[in-house]
Amino acid sequence: MNAITRVFNDAVSGNLTLMLDLDGATVYRQPGIHDPVAPEDKFEADLIRLMDSGCTVVINTGRPEKFVQNLFPKITAPNAKYPFWLVTETGARIRKPDQTMLFEKGVPNIENVRDQLKKAVDAYPGAMVEDHKMCAITVSLAAADDKRGAYSHMLTVCNDLAAATDGVDIIPVYKPDDAYIEIVPAHIHKGTAAEAVLDAGSLNTTTILCFGDSNADENMMVVTNDRGGYSFGVGTKAPEIAQIRLTDYKTSQELIGHLADLSTAKSTPDQVRAALPMNLTI
Repeated sequence: MNAITRVFNDAVSGNLTLMLDLDGATVYRQPGIHDPVAPEDKFEADLIRLMDSGCTVVINTGRPEKFVQNLFPKITAPNAKYPFWLVTETGARIRKPDQTMLFEKGVPNIENVRDQLKKAVDAYPGAMVEDHKMCAITVSLAAADDKRGAYSHMLTVCNDLAAATDGVDIIPVYKPDDAYIEIVPAHIHKGTAAEAVLDAGSLNTTTILCFGDSNADENMMVVTNDRGGYSFGVGTKAPEIAQIRLTDYKTSQELIGHLADLSTAKSTPDQVRAALPMNLTI
């Protein structure tokens, strides 16, 4: 059985786990802004169709819970009952489908670290330390007047803070349309979160698909590849280890919509194969 046939069959039988980064990989919203954010109605409906068919969805993002709640209000509603895992703040928080916490670990002395970073970004108009995060810190630089200068300076500041603060790691990301620096608890990243979710023992899956667009997603892709799944690299800055390349987040949504069509018998594998993006090969 070739890979694409395996993915199609598992979509039909409800045996897929989709592990999704958000910004740049499967959606796009203004960097640094969490609230308010308009819902992703069509994409949310496709994810619900997949979950109703037995598939599992794992959001694995650097954004806080507030952002995901705005994007997917039905899936994250207090009374919602879906096979939906919510990993936020680059792995520092993991919420189970019953909405209890599986894991939560914060940056040591986080308020003091956050205050130091807020003072440092004041020198760069448009740069900001993001709100709504409880365990990790994100310095958002995409809107800075001098993005490259702000990124270079703040990377030095963050590295100095990390050297002076036990128990933190730095994850820097610079892309044409975004730039940010994550400050996370040491040894915590999207890969450790992926392992925790997949090892939790409650997933009904034979195939894992993960979607990411930056080096912050590399560890998640490593875990996916090691467990026999397929990693989708979205855009030009996706990690080199990605097995499959997609042009942009719209292509990701299109592919996931096709898989939802298969899972609900709205189309056949041949119809989906014919509709897939021409650059998609598995």
